[in-house]
Amino acid sequence: MVSKMDQRTLRTIDGSLLEGGGQVLRVAAACAVIMQHPVTINKIRARRSAPGLKSQHLKGLEVLCLICQGKLAGGSLNSAEVTVTPGPINAGHFEADIQTAGSVMLIIQLVLPCCLYAPGPTSLSLRGGTDTDMAPPVDYTKNVFAPIASKFGVDMSIDVTRRGFFPRGGGEIQATIKNIPGSLTAVNLLEFGKVLKVEGVCVIADLPDHLADTAIDAARATLQRGLPGAADVHINIKKEVTSYPNAVGKGFGIVLWLRTSTDVVLGATCISKAGKRGERGTPADVVGVEAAQALIEDCKLGACVDRHMQDQMILLMGLAAGKSSVVCGPLTQHTLTAIEIMQQSTPVKFTVDKMNDSLFKISCDGIGMKRS
Repeated sequence: MVSKMDQRTLRTIDGSLLEGGGQVLRVAAACAVIMQHPVTINKIRARRSAPGLKSQHLKGLEVLCLICQGKLAGGSLNSAEVTVTPGPINAGHFEADIQTAGSVMLIIQLVLPCCLYAPGPTSLSLRGGTDTDMAPPVDYTKNVFAPIASKFGVDMSIDVTRRGFFPRGGGEIQATIKNIPGSLTAVNLLEFGKVLKVEGVCVIADLPDHLADTAIDAARATLQRGLPGAADVHINIKKEVTSYPNAVGKGFGIVLWLRTSTDVVLGATCISKAGKRGERGTPADVVGVEAAQALIEDCKLGACVDRHMQDQMILLMGLAAGKSSVVCGPLTQHTLTAIEIMQQSTPVKFTVDKMNDSLFKISCDGIGMKRS
């Protein structure tokens, strides 16, 4: 259990640190709610071409403050500084509408750790982008993040009501997050094992469905050529063809994930830029090849989480009871940022050990945070 400290002391977090984007905001705000201390985050997204709060960040903070019965100061579009003053975390049903193609999955990243400490289950109706570039697609969260988070004791489910693509957004998901009875469980992912199977889904909306076939064929061929032990690996990539009213806007992309004999789950994604202000979309074969190559690269490293999952592990590791360790590839800026903000916001300390030129082990003794 975390040691007693003055949990109501106002902390100030520099939003321009390291990654200097939305990651600082999400980790700092989530930690403030869980640790029950107010936080001011300044220089928000200072390293972005359009700094300050955008709609997805603002809506995320607003729903977070509803969940924790807290107060948000400075909460307006393009604001460079906000203060979150949390109250007791509440259970129930909450809604947010980003009103752009901003990612609903990034709102899940923000609020999920807090919902674990609610007095009951939390349900969320979130509207915005579900399959967008520069954020985890919903199928990645369902098939990569959720299985890994379950090892810590996280019980969550996501249903897609409607898919939303850039630039219109308009998608909708329904998510349920169950509260934990005590503390999260420490997790150790240290051995890669042998690849058993690769699965995936290629989603295409209001575009010729042969594009999805091309992407799937290119992904399968790339995996068969480059995946270690590919001859013994079952590959199953499904196609989902959709259109309005089950999807808003044109778009398509692919999500791949693999499982190994040691229950490692790795994922990779590629979202076509189709529909982006009239620009030509990413060629279908390139979509398939890029996702497959990313999966192969992490696999050949022997990483036990992929490059996109690294940073999403940090809060769960830090909050869990006991020592957690995970082997991964070179640390991303998002991961380094999550570690830094977590260490500024909680008593946890992380270590990073270099195993070879391209493989690292992240470890920490979690604070064993319990629901009060």
